[in-house]
Amino acid sequence: MNRSDFVTAVAAYLDGEQSNRWTPRLMLDIGGMVMTNEWSDLLNQNKAARWAMRSVITDAQGRVPFSALDKVAPPPPGTGTPPGDDTAEYFYRVIGGFTDGARVWAEVTADELPAPVLAGAVTPIAPCFVQTGDLFQLLPAIPGQLLSVAVSHTPPTIAQLASDLSTIQFPRGYEYILVWVTAATLLMKGGAESQAAADLFSLADGARKNMLGDIARRTTQPTFAAFSDAAGDWAG
Repeated sequence: MNRSDFVTAVAAYLDGEQSNRWTPRLMLDIGGMVMTNEWSDLLNQNKAARWAMRSVITDAQGRVPFSALDKVAPPPPGTGTPPGDDTAEYFYRVIGGFTDGARVWAEVTADELPAPVLAGAVTPIAPCFVQTGDLFQLLPAIPGQLLSVAVSHTPPTIAQLASDLSTIQFPRGYEYILVWVTAATLLMKGGAESQAAADLFSLADGARKNMLGDIARRTTQPTFAAFSDAAGDWAG
């Protein structure tokens, strides 16, 4: 399904093919939000569904910003706006620790470390990193350190694609989840359309259960109970 197909399908479910009530831009913006949410569910179900190794260099404070873990085309010279990039990969989560080939910086939370360690005044017993805002702080802080790290990532959303002919990157056979949820979201305004929205959400829920089951495993090996990253799944 490409971006043009998506807009046409959403308009059909809205019964709005000849209406200017919902603009294509609005459909793409809402569809982009929906796609972000769906990929979050997918990567929480299987963190290796989309992953890659990244090479990064720490900044002067020994930090790695989240943006350094994206893989996107740079803005054209003289502009500050990145072009539409159908091959872009947007950082979602770190899968393993940072490594320089000899050491591994393992993740810890800030409340596990004494204040002097967090401040960089005392060297931790073992290399570690903590999340602070939209970056990772490595401890001990080593400026200009070349590191490798495995990350999960999301594709460009519908709204970020380069053109109407660009293909939406989503599990094959389940693209209409994006159509149904987008249409349902646009119909959520009360009155008679509320039931239509509920019906579309129900269609998407049924398909999503099958999709998440498919993405969780692609072999016939037995599965084992384990905690997921979604706190709501285990009442955390």
